[in-house]
Amino acid sequence: MAKNYKKNIEMTNPKISVIMPVYNIEAYVGDAIDSIINQTFTDWELIVVNDGSKDRTAEVVQEYVDKRIIFIDNATNKKKPACLNQAISIARGDYFIIMDGDDVSCLDRLQKKYDYMESHPEVVACGCQLQRFGKSNQKVNWPTTYEDIYLGLLNSCVFNIPIVRMSTYKKYNLFFDENMLAEDYLMWIKLANLGEIVALPDVLYLYRTHDKQISITNLMNINEATRLEKNIMFKSLCQRLGIMCDENYELWTSNKQNESILVEKADRIMQLIERNKSNRVFTDKLNFVLSKIWYRQLFQSYTIKQAFKLLYEQKQLRYYAQLNVVNYIYLCFKLIKG
Repeated sequence: MAKNYKKNIEMTNPKISVIMPVYNIEAYVGDAIDSIINQTFTDWELIVVNDGSKDRTAEVVQEYVDKRIIFIDNATNKKKPACLNQAISIARGDYFIIMDGDDVSCLDRLQKKYDYMESHPEVVACGCQLQRFGKSNQKVNWPTTYEDIYLGLLNSCVFNIPIVRMSTYKKYNLFFDENMLAEDYLMWIKLANLGEIVALPDVLYLYRTHDKQISITNLMNINEATRLEKNIMFKSLCQRLGIMCDENYELWTSNKQNESILVEKADRIMQLIERNKSNRVFTDKLNFVLSKIWYRQLFQSYTIKQAFKLLYEQKQLRYYAQLNVVNYIYLCFKLIKG
């Protein structure tokens, strides 16, 4: 049960706006709010958006008496992206940071991220590492540098729970896509193409795992959303390297995987690698990332015999993918077994 905090704080505009959409999480939302109230950094506002919950979530939130907490109670369920836009539109902070209502922020999360952003004006968003708890207790190690995060976004959402510079967000009229389930992935792609995004090496966020999470209950639709967003990220990479990219061309996730398409993908990757050699937008990490993506797609979408043939023909991509003896033994085993 949430504690009843009584505070009479006369606030000017806060430095950080914490955005917390909540839906049917009465058992956890008190822990989430407590973790913000107990932060070592105190110059914040917490905007909680109850998205038409059917349980006691709204009642739990309203037990808190703290002038820094702003409560929005939606009569109907608008979904998370709409709630994020709704809260950010009224946020007053120099930065905003998203907090899921079933998770827990470590006590120095706001302070460490605020300090970093204040001392690095070129950075538009700063994430951190997280520790899962509940059904899973795995630590998640995200990449920390801008280049590693940017290249990682080509393959998956390797950046999350950041603090975002509000001036950048407003300057480019950004908003969370309300028609996209993986709305955070798309936002980080947008920010990565506007400025530097980095992550601290510290674990500052505790991510609760349980059966009612949207990421579990709606996994198929989320996977389709991320499929589309990987293509958006690839197109942005082409633009960074000065290469024209057909809007209808889906390098990473085309459902049509025949030999000509896979060869075309290999040719496109080599084109990107060669262009990067001349203009040096990225280090040679780009070679490894792109070739490994092609390698994984090859064996996920093709029979092992046909895939092995194409892999043999792509000598340069094999080299860039840094395949070792273990990889080849495994592939030969699959080939013989299959």
